[in-house]
Amino acid sequence: MSDDAACLYSANADSDQVTRAVAKALGVSEVAAERCTQSIIDALGDKTLLLVLDNCEHLIKPSAQLAVELLSHCPNLQILAISREPLNIPGEILWQTPALSLPDLQQLPQADRLMKYECVRLLVERAVASQQSFHLTAENALSVAEICVRLDGMPLAVELAAARVKILAVEEISARLAGALGARFALLTQGSRTALPRHQRLRTAGAHTTLQRSRKITADEARCC
Repeated sequence: MSDDAACLYSANADSDQVTRAVAKALGVSEVAAERCTQSIIDALGDKTLLLVLDNCEHLIKPSAQLAVELLSHCPNLQILAISREPLNIPGEILWQTPALSLPDLQQLPQADRLMKYECVRLLVERAVASQQSFHLTAENALSVAEICVRLDGMPLAVELAAARVKILAVEEISARLAGALGARFALLTQGSRTALPRHQRLRTAGAHTTLQRSRKITADEARCC
């Protein structure tokens, strides 16, 4: 394991397997009669390393405990924890990923200028990856913009919607997102039956987040009327 290396570990194991999973990802072998965490600390020493812990919210406590131990003993280690919850450990700096930029449906620019918006660009790129024949045109520009706005510019939700262009026109996707909440959930959660469990969880999490925001908007509108 060389200095300046970066390692990605997805925290989806059982809680008692977190440390061993990190050790395996780092190529660290356990020493008999020694704690696995200590083996990692001994291997890292003063090496310069960025350790990326992904999906920490699934095992937030053991991920936080491991991070504290490693950072306390490895002076040149940095940890990037990707999570929907903070680790709440000393020295943690939070960076909330902002929503992507969105077009104004009331003042929609021409199709060729829509690509300047991050959300539209992501949707088009993922749609093309899913269906190579897809193109942003003057005819579908409004529907593409509506999809982005109805999903609040959330990257995961946009990617889930873009994957549906294999079987649905963007006009149909937009119409379904404007419909009942149950229909929106079904649209975003349907996908490959062979997808990795992590991807399946992401689909469900993204759909639930979209539904929660939709319910809040609907409730706010009801109170205003």
